[in-house]
Amino acid sequence: MQNASASQQGGARHRYLPILSWVLVALVAIWLVRAVLRRPTTEHRKRVSAFSVALRLIPARFTGRADEAALYEAAMRAMVYSLNDPHSAYLNPYEVREADAQAEGEFGGVGVEVSLADGGAIVTNVRADGPAAAAGVVAGDVIVGVDGRDAAGLNFLELLSRIRGKVGTTVELSLQRAATGMRETVRLTRARILMESVRWEKVEPGVGHIRIVQFDAHSLADTRKAIVELQGGGWMEALLLDLRGNAGGLLTEAVGVCDLFLSSGVIVRVEGRSPGGRESYHAHAGTAVPEEVPMAVLIDGQSASAAEVVAGALKGNGRATLIGLRTFGKGAVNRLYGLPDGSGVVLTVAHYRAGDGIEVNGKGIEPDIKVGELPPVPTGDDREEKERWLALYRAAQKEQFDRAVEFLKSKIR
Repeated sequence: MQNASASQQGGARHRYLPILSWVLVALVAIWLVRAVLRRPTTEHRKRVSAFSVALRLIPARFTGRADEAALYEAAMRAMVYSLNDPHSAYLNPYEVREADAQAEGEFGGVGVEVSLADGGAIVTNVRADGPAAAAGVVAGDVIVGVDGRDAAGLNFLELLSRIRGKVGTTVELSLQRAATGMRETVRLTRARILMESVRWEKVEPGVGHIRIVQFDAHSLADTRKAIVELQGGGWMEALLLDLRGNAGGLLTEAVGVCDLFLSSGVIVRVEGRSPGGRESYHAHAGTAVPEEVPMAVLIDGQSASAAEVVAGALKGNGRATLIGLRTFGKGAVNRLYGLPDGSGVVLTVAHYRAGDGIEVNGKGIEPDIKVGELPPVPTGDDREEKERWLALYRAAQKEQFDRAVEFLKSKIR
């Protein structure tokens, strides 16, 4: 019986050999095709070789001063700049480390909050412990240039990226002073700015207020902590989520925050060009805040990227009412790719639709209740006119907040 059994097993193995052989051939074929597709073309190798020769030739033969490292960095920046994408960039090793630090909730900056305007950006708040305050920058000053670049040609995210940078480096801000209307240039040394990504408070009666300043590595955990504290003793009957001025950050943190409030539905659909580049993020069963608790989300023109994911997901799934102004409109997903020398390339690798189909890129997300519209920021030399605008800005911020609180109170009465 044993010999018969062994014979039968051997026969079964032989029957499967042709199938296994074909599977092996198929796998080898797939590997070869991928290898050929990944192999640099002759033209590609020529271009890389030409770049390498030029990089060595210029410092060796040029009669003026030419630093090879500076040439390389300039070439890399120009290559990415040619993509004509405001969200893609080359970062040198120092800038890569700063980007990593910012993702952890800290960055090199000067301690100002700004609101984009025609012809510049008006300073709306100055941190008392920052370099800007030490240099006498005050709310109402208008930033009209950064390091010699006209601020009128920059969008909100580009302006922030130019003001921020490596701790210890300097940035030159061209200001139109609120007090005199005169133009003045100040050189500031960037300092380490520690950012509280989430702040929260209790608003009477029974309305919890959570403000997410940016989506860094701590945002999900801090939002969860805020919810726990606001719910203590069953106090919170409604929730106001404040995303005004939030320029974005980590997509994973934004998705996680959405999942605190949604028990089902699509959070965001990401569409990229790479194989498998289409991905949908869905909410999981269970929420940190019961779905019967009314929610409102405050947004404005500086709510961007990951903040728009959250606003769009909560709106698209019918979980929250959006109050304020149309968002910025950055529907791009960016990824930092590290290079062998410690530098990196930030590329737009995908675009997304918030919720189950809200198109964000270039459009923004409209609020359900529009509140706080402002006239254009004055860019002339009239000091009183700028002071009036700044007063209108602060009044609009308060009006948005008060309207949201009243809306939520009407839901719990």
